Amino acid sequence: MKWYAKTENEETIQEHTDALLKNLDILREHLREEENLDDRFWEMLKIVVQYHDIGKFDLRFQNNMHEKLGKEPPFQIEQETFIPHNYISVALMPFEEWNLPTDVKSVVAQAVGYHHEREIAPNPAEIKRLVREELTPYFDEIKSHLKLPLPNKIKAAPVKWIQKRITPSMNESLFYLYVLLKGILHRLDHASSAGVSVEVGISESIGQYTNTFFEEKLQKPKRPLQQFAEKEKDSHVVTVAQTGMGKTEAALLWAGNQKLFFTLPLRVSLNAMYTRMIDENNIGFPEEYTGLLHSTSLEMLEEHFKEKEEKGYSEALYAHSRQHANRLMLTTVDQILKFPFYYLGFEKELSALCGAKVVIDELQAYDPKIAAMLIRALEMIDQVGGSFMIMTATLPTIYKNEILKNKKITNKPIVYEEFYDNTLRHRVQVKEASLLDCTEEILTNKKDKKILIICNTIARAKEVYKKLDNENTNVHLLHAQFKAKDRQTLEKEIQAFAKSEEAGIWVTTQLVEASLDIDFDELHTEISPLDSQFQRYGRCYRKRELFTELPNVFVYTYDVSGIGSVYSTDITNKSIELLQKRKKEELFEKEKMELIEELYSKESLADTDYLKTFNDSLEYFRNIVPYEITKEKAQEYLRNIQNIKVLPEDDLEVQDLIETYKSDKSKRKEIRRELERHVISVNKYRAEKFIHRAGLPASLNDFYMIECRYNYDEESRKGLGLEWAEGVALFSVD
Repeated sequence: MKWYAKTENEETIQEHTDALLKNLDILREHLREEENLDDRFWEMLKIVVQYHDIGKFDLRFQNNMHEKLGKEPPFQIEQETFIPHNYISVALMPFEEWNLPTDVKSVVAQAVGYHHEREIAPNPAEIKRLVREELTPYFDEIKSHLKLPLPNKIKAAPVKWIQKRITPSMNESLFYLYVLLKGILHRLDHASSAGVSVEVGISESIGQYTNTFFEEKLQKPKRPLQQFAEKEKDSHVVTVAQTGMGKTEAALLWAGNQKLFFTLPLRVSLNAMYTRMIDENNIGFPEEYTGLLHSTSLEMLEEHFKEKEEKGYSEALYAHSRQHANRLMLTTVDQILKFPFYYLGFEKELSALCGAKVVIDELQAYDPKIAAMLIRALEMIDQVGGSFMIMTATLPTIYKNEILKNKKITNKPIVYEEFYDNTLRHRVQVKEASLLDCTEEILTNKKDKKILIICNTIARAKEVYKKLDNENTNVHLLHAQFKAKDRQTLEKEIQAFAKSEEAGIWVTTQLVEASLDIDFDELHTEISPLDSQFQRYGRCYRKRELFTELPNVFVYTYDVSGIGSVYSTDITNKSIELLQKRKKEELFEKEKMELIEELYSKESLADTDYLKTFNDSLEYFRNIVPYEITKEKAQEYLRNIQNIKVLPEDDLEVQDLIETYKSDKSKRKEIRRELERHVISVNKYRAEKFIHRAGLPASLNDFYMIECRYNYDEESRKGLGLEWAEGVALFSVD
């Protein structure tokens, strides 16, 4: 008789276990230089792999498998209370065979017992009874099938070891041993079930590809930041560097021969970096070993490789990305660094960073809650043998001090350095005026320049665009409330415009702060916190020296949108004070760093909500109780949980796609991806009067229809109009 582990391909328990053992060999080769993982660790991990699914010999489980495969259930047995197979596996482990201390035995038992997270608690007596009465008669067959020993005597003790889960406060070293055993088991299990390798490209050196890029393509010497990063490959690195210092190449050189997770705040930035990484005329890292993982990465991969003839090419690349298998992984922090929540199953993400390197680009772009989570993540990365690099244009003082003085980061030294030059790029004029009131002046005086306008909210951007838009003006609008496919088009257009000889105006939101490599002649921006401001300045005279005596950055401080909602009132007001007290217009890079240091010092932030939020969040993450929330809940915290995906109700193409989805089940996967290209992200609370799910099938439960006009045509491209017949306007950011 066949003992099945999975219905797909009628895979037996032995076949599934063998697949994991094959991936285990690949992973061991990947981590061969990791000194903390000794032979004893690999022996324990092999035990965990061999026995993780042995509980699937449960007679009820086998009856269920046979029924799903359309076969006759082989066992006549009453269907009593369901007992998860992962608990049964623990009872079938012959611990007397292994020379392990009792506390380590409990770690091994928990790695197996919780490789599936269940709501049902283990009942040692019931599990002991089931194994003794029902499975003992089949022990010879089980041994023959798996070629593994079984216990001489069935005891309740091993199952009792998993009743109280291990936590960091109980024993930190055992906790991290558990994290690696369970997390790696997850990685092996999920990769094997998906039919992919747990690691790909393990012999490829990211650093070597980058050095080749310098020698053969760029043909320029490395800059000081890049030399520093390559020299400090064996350390944790924190570096503050102005635009144009070559931060991306520095991070790649720091990666050297190790696996690299490169995180960025925005998907559009990751998409652009992905294109650059695999471009043969640029870094040229093999696309089959380069991962891209964010909420819409599959759609991006399909768009990028649409010319490829191989069926399912992008899906294969995405499958490796989902399993964190690629040598170079480009991802958002919500995909890989949310493990400080200790959500159910967090061990998979954390264990993937064992022996790997992690870059967090633009730490200041995250709000204080997420920054606190990321700092806690650095502590945990250090504990599992990973390395981190903080790479940013500005670094709030409270973040810097918390990292550099962190006594929980002990396995590697932390090195810190700043990089800036004396090139003048910006002369800043602070105007106590509303951006809305100065549109005529912008139009009149700047007809021969590339003008970038950045507003704090979409609503304000639309207002400014409306005042500027006329037949004689080359003006464009870009914000987050365009369909995914249209926004992608606009992002390409603004980048092409910035490189052209064309003059004109682009009205945007903070969307462009750190996401797009663009260079304009002049910037007009609403005031925001200084770290945000300086990111915006980097879109103007990005890599050029300013020789004129005239200002090229104009900051508006009156009637500013988004203060108190998008941006902290306290931090914004202090930013205005710091800018206004300067006696000169020219602003050098070193001065920007000094202003940031002053703005975000503990003295400056005393009694502000910002500092309280950061400190409270750090305290929360350092004392959080493990295993109390789901992965989905952690994801909600990181993303704006009010944001939902909407489809314009009046869009005929969307309606046709929905009807096809209903009528043709064979095309549902394809249609869902196409609908994602029509999605607009909006705030659920603000849009709740205008959304519904009428006409949408239940399987599209993550979409809503919205009763608002969508504008994107040759005459005018304004995006979603969040208003209804009564003319109610809804506030929105991005």
